[in-house]
Amino acid sequence: MKRKMIIDTDCGSDDAVALLMACVDPDIEILGITTVHGNVPLELATKNTLQTLEVCGRTDIPVYPGAERAMVREPVHATNVHGQDGMGDLGLIHPVKKAEEKNAVDFLLETIRKYPNEIELVTLGPLTNIGKCIEKDRETMCLLKEITAMATCGLGPGNTTPVSEFNVYADAEACKLLIGLDVKKRFAGFDMCVGPAAWSDQDIAEIGVEGTLGGWAVAINDALIKYNLGYGLHRLDLPDAVAMACVLWPDTLLEEKEYTAYCCVDEEATYGQVILYRKDMVLAIDKEYPPYNCTVVTKFDGKRYIEHCREMLKAKAYC
Repeated sequence: MKRKMIIDTDCGSDDAVALLMACVDPDIEILGITTVHGNVPLELATKNTLQTLEVCGRTDIPVYPGAERAMVREPVHATNVHGQDGMGDLGLIHPVKKAEEKNAVDFLLETIRKYPNEIELVTLGPLTNIGKCIEKDRETMCLLKEITAMATCGLGPGNTTPVSEFNVYADAEACKLLIGLDVKKRFAGFDMCVGPAAWSDQDIAEIGVEGTLGGWAVAINDALIKYNLGYGLHRLDLPDAVAMACVLWPDTLLEEKEYTAYCCVDEEATYGQVILYRKDMVLAIDKEYPPYNCTVVTKFDGKRYIEHCREMLKAKAYC
């Protein structure tokens, strides 16, 4: 029996690679994809998602637009990293497929009720849609089988502020709601994508064969590659693809540990910081830790992940 999955995405160039991974996996039944503001505004995130489905021949998967802005704050975007269209600004985004009229929140709640304790939810962007679902019907959201979120810095530094990762920073209030939800949840942090899991110049050249999914994946990440080169970094780091690999490819997930997570929302300097506690941490004062409420990916096999990407992205692109 296929695993049932819903993916929530702010589809920019790294999200698109993660979507490709799930869409071509024969063991996954994607019930729908929901879109959210983040890397780009909602309309572009939706178009990018639709185009990605056309590229890999999966126009059977419905797409449901969601939140245009965060629950409390003004929206922030990462077009300086991914391009103004979120996909490299190469004129590759021209979807024919249309999004569904139903709102993402309604789709999520209705589908979870239909398949209680069966659905794996993978979130690749800000958690606004999920926060709105929790506000509307917390009981139903507790019927998810598991949530894997590309969110938090993990155990490393932030990529948006010194202490905050982009997806959390874009809507920390929503992340706080997720952390408080009584459901099995895993955080795959930004720290997992910047070491051995980052594609090297050689990986980029060998994967990016014209006419293949790999060729398209490399092309849409052109802006990100150039952004990294501006900092002297010869790499393509794809945090959303790493998070998806943790779900799809068990041999890449080497270790995850239980933590108590706490999301900061009050002070500007720490907005979006997710503090992680473990009972084996040594403290100078006698303190009783609260119960663990999540797992965090702490070791990832970047070499094996890239090998899987090479094999998976050899397939012909449909565009």
